Amino acid sequence: MAELNHVIELEVGDWSKDGHNQSDTFLFKSNYSGEEIDKGFERLKKEKQIDFKKVCHDYEDSEIKDDVLVKLIKLGVLTQEEVDEAEEEYDGRYCVESALDLAALALDTLHAFEPAFEWEEFVIPNKEYCYAIQGIGYGCYF
Repeated sequence: MAELNHVIELEVGDWSKDGHNQSDTFLFKSNYSGEEIDKGFERLKKEKQIDFKKVCHDYEDSEIKDDVLVKLIKLGVLTQEEVDEAEEEYDGRYCVESALDLAALALDTLHAFEPAFEWEEFVIPNKEYCYAIQGIGYGCYF
């Protein structure tokens, strides 16, 4: 296993906060830098026509469309059995259950496309173990 010496933040949802203003932050460690990951996703888009910026793109959209599912199965990210089971649960659709599941699917897809890319979730210890500094910048927001 390669050394995972980069901590990367992947924002899922409205990262710019100019629409529905809902997002989740997924932290992970990787052997690739953020720039290398961006380039990997660009190659994935160009070579396999999988663009995670267009997956689950519409508001309240958790469905992975059939054309993307076929490509994920071909890459070995999902099996047909997994897709069939999920479609039974979601009335014939394959849906991710959370934004963090979508983040993991995207990173697993990049790994399947570029096996040298490795990642694991980076978990911040429970807040009870962290000292929280509060009280600055309240008036900074206009």
